[in-house]
Amino acid sequence: MRCFSLEYFLSRRRLRKPPRNCDGIEIIVPIGYGSFPDRLALGTVFSLRKAAYWARVFPEAAVVFTSSFHLFSGSEIVERRLKHQLLFFLGIGADRIREGRPIKNSVTEAYRTAETFTNNPQKYTGSILLVAGATHSHSVYMIWRKILPKAKLFITSFSPRVEHEKQHPALLQRNLYFWFATSLLRSLLVACLGLSFTAKIQHFTLRSHTRPDS
Repeated sequence: MRCFSLEYFLSRRRLRKPPRNCDGIEIIVPIGYGSFPDRLALGTVFSLRKAAYWARVFPEAAVVFTSSFHLFSGSEIVERRLKHQLLFFLGIGADRIREGRPIKNSVTEAYRTAETFTNNPQKYTGSILLVAGATHSHSVYMIWRKILPKAKLFITSFSPRVEHEKQHPALLQRNLYFWFATSLLRSLLVACLGLSFTAKIQHFTLRSHTRPDS
């Protein structure tokens, strides 16, 4: 009952700024939730599905994603391959897809996604649509607004029910309460200590992996 109540609360408080009555979207970003060794996490699947829907609404928009390197050895390679396969199945061709460098958290995801379409995020004024789960939507929007303050930023969200899974490689994504607390803490760290500090934090996993460029 408590879990249902939290899901209801999160569903009602989700951040939604859909791109209605706008001239067009240039960039669509399906926020990632990682992968397992043999499949994408449910959150990633739902994010890609919703991004594909909006990509059909805005046929000139590019779909831009990154992949997580810290979940297990080679996780960024697995996630990248599975994302391409799902987008192809959903009708999004390779010519519309851009990829950022591998990431380890939501801040590096935003920075490395932005690298694919601008050399100066602080002055970028294009239109971006973010796709994220209800639990994650507020902190995602906060991070992206700080990195791209002049962009026309929109966000659409989906059910919090698929943002967590019992066996997820990232331990804090195995429980809705943990994931909700993580999202709140992320927002607090960004607000109080800034993006540079928060970008250094890596999700807890059973086996953490680092990269030289992380």
